[in-house]
Amino acid sequence: MKTTLYILLLSALLFPACKAKKENKPGKEKTSKANNFSAMGLENLNESGKMKDIICQNWDYKEDAEEVRLTKPSAGFEMVYRGYSFFKDGSAIKNPRGSMQAGSWSLNENSKPVRLTFKPNRGESEVFNLAYLMPYEMILVNSRDADNKKIDLSSEAYRYIDLSKDPFYVDNLKWRMKPNQPENSKQVKDRLKGCIQFFILFYDREIKAITETVTFTGLPSCFRWYAGGIYLQKKEELEQKWIDCFYNREQAMQAYRLADDLLAKKYQWPKGEKNWLKQNVYVLRQMEQKLDSL
Repeated sequence: MKTTLYILLLSALLFPACKAKKENKPGKEKTSKANNFSAMGLENLNESGKMKDIICQNWDYKEDAEEVRLTKPSAGFEMVYRGYSFFKDGSAIKNPRGSMQAGSWSLNENSKPVRLTFKPNRGESEVFNLAYLMPYEMILVNSRDADNKKIDLSSEAYRYIDLSKDPFYVDNLKWRMKPNQPENSKQVKDRLKGCIQFFILFYDREIKAITETVTFTGLPSCFRWYAGGIYLQKKEELEQKWIDCFYNREQAMQAYRLADDLLAKKYQWPKGEKNWLKQNVYVLRQMEQKLDSL
């Protein structure tokens, strides 16, 4: 089945703006031609004809992504960047760039309208009516919203064949899940290592996407990222979301000191490499290895 367009109208009166259109997402045609998806371990969802397959990817609130793209980053200014990550094993993450919630998801294609449910591990389930679906855009309506306010989501229209390679897969975000009790030195180190492993995968994702602009908005870290440089944030600039990855501030600062010791070591930068993403991930992989010796 060739993918063209999924439009699921709750009613003609409810969504008068949802019209059937066949269109190309700006910039995606060039990216698709430039990438050999399968060789990079990716699945091109523009070629999928299954609703569940298309939903299984990372989705950003369109308005948040656009605002972040147009806003110059500012120290101490936290921007809202909401979204969902749905995976083919049934797991899901709400707001991977914010107050993250892990959970599961399901799709009821037999209901009218089609229902998409996100069930967090803690808290009340969210049930959405699916109003519009394309490989790169999805419109949801909270079934409990009397005003039928639409949530417009955008995506890259691809997903990882191997879930473990996706930086936003739940196993790669465990370092961000606050522990219920104090941790020993090894566990604190493992959280820092999880952070480094996440950013290795994140950089790799941006490289494969041929990203023109990389945004770290919403992602907790004690590091500062520059073209050809990785630095440690000043103590007074550490954001609360980094502290909240640990049991308390004391253990967060324990990880911070480890990161400081790690950056004091010498690293080789790739000679002749002009892509700053590849430069940084090259050094991050060395950092991951050297952390074990601290």
